Amino acid sequence: MMYSKDSENYFAITPGTLISEVMENKGLSSHEVAEQIHLSDQEFSELLKGDFDLDDVTIDALSKALGISVSLLNTFYDKYQEDLEIVNQENAALILEPA
Repeated sequence: MMYSKDSENYFAITPGTLISEVMENKGLSSHEVAEQIHLSDQEFSELLKGDFDLDDVTIDALSKALGISVSLLNTFYDKYQEDLEIVNQENAALILEPA
C-alpha cells in the first residue's frame, strides 16, 4: 500500500516522492532533471505532483538521469496507478457517508 489518509481524505503516494528523494540524495535540482529528460520546468513539476502520465520514453529518460532502474520506476508508477483507483473509491465513499 502506497496510499494513506490525512484527517479528511485518502491520498496516493506519487512517483514524484521517489524521484524527489533520489534527486535530493544526488544533489540534483528540478531544473537539471527536467532539462535532461526534455520536459519544461512546469511539466516536471506536474510529474512530481502526479499530474503527468509517465510513458516509457519519460521513464527511460528518468532512469538515465537519476541512475535508477526502469523496473523500479515502472513498479512504482504501476502501484501508484492502482492506489489512485483505490483512493478515488475511498474518497467517494467518504463523501457518501453521513457526517
